[in-house]
Amino acid sequence: MTTLTGTAGPAMRRARGSVRPRRDGLTGVSLALWIACAFFVFVPLGAILVLAVGGSQFGMLLEGDVVEAATNSLVSAVASALLAVLIGAGVAILFDRTDLPGRRPLRLLALTPLLMPPFVGAIAWLGVAGPTSPVNLWWRETFGAPLWSIYGADGVIFLLTVHSYPLAMIIVAAALRRVPSDLEQAARIAGASPARALFAVTLPLLRPALLSSFLLIAVGNLADFGIPSIIGLPERFVTLATLVYRYLQSGTVDDPLAVV
Repeated sequence: MTTLTGTAGPAMRRARGSVRPRRDGLTGVSLALWIACAFFVFVPLGAILVLAVGGSQFGMLLEGDVVEAATNSLVSAVASALLAVLIGAGVAILFDRTDLPGRRPLRLLALTPLLMPPFVGAIAWLGVAGPTSPVNLWWRETFGAPLWSIYGADGVIFLLTVHSYPLAMIIVAAALRRVPSDLEQAARIAGASPARALFAVTLPLLRPALLSSFLLIAVGNLADFGIPSIIGLPERFVTLATLVYRYLQSGTVDDPLAVV
C-alpha cells in the first residue's frame, strides 16, 4: 500500500498540474454577456451620473414638487402591488386548488389585461367611470353627484392593480404547481379546515413567490407613465414619471437633462 500510494501520488499531482482551463463556446458567451450588460446597464447609468454631477442639480431632490412626486409614486406603487398580489394569489389558488367550474376560460379571461397597454386601458376606463361616462351622468341626474370619478390617486392605484395582478397570478400559479398537494391533504386528514390548511401549509410555502411578485410589480408600477399621465394629472396627482416628462417638455427649466 505504501509503494502504491507513493507511486500514484506524483502521477496524480502531474495530472492535476497538466489540467488547463477549458476555453469552449460558453466562455465566449459569458464574455459577450458581460459586455452586453456593461453596455446596456452601466453606460446609461454612468451617463446619468455625469449629467447630474456636471449640472450640480442634486439639491432639486429636496424640492417640494420632487418630494411630492416621489411620495405619490411610492404610495401608488406599493398600494397597487399589494392589491395586485392579493388578487393575483387569490385567483391563482382558486384556479389551481379548487374545482371551480369553467376554470380554463376564466383563466384566459383573467390574463387579458396583460394583452392591453396600460394607457389604452386607462382610456377605456374613462368611458366607464369618467366624469362624463353614462353611469356618472345618470347618477348625477338622479342623486346630484357622480358615483365615482376615476381621476385622481384612487383611480391610478385601481388601474395599476388591474393591469398588474395577472403577473402575480402567473408567478403564484407556477409556484403552486411545485407545492405537493399531499401536504394540504395531510393537513385536512389531521382535522384542519380548508382555510387553516391554506394559511398554515400553502401560503408559507408560497412566501418567496409572493415576495418576488410584489417586488416585480412595485418596480414596474413605479416606472409606469401611461396611467398616471391620463388618470392622475387631471387631478394634479403627479408621479416621478410624469414629473420627468414635464421637466423635459418645459422651456423654463435650465439644463433639463441634468435636472431629470
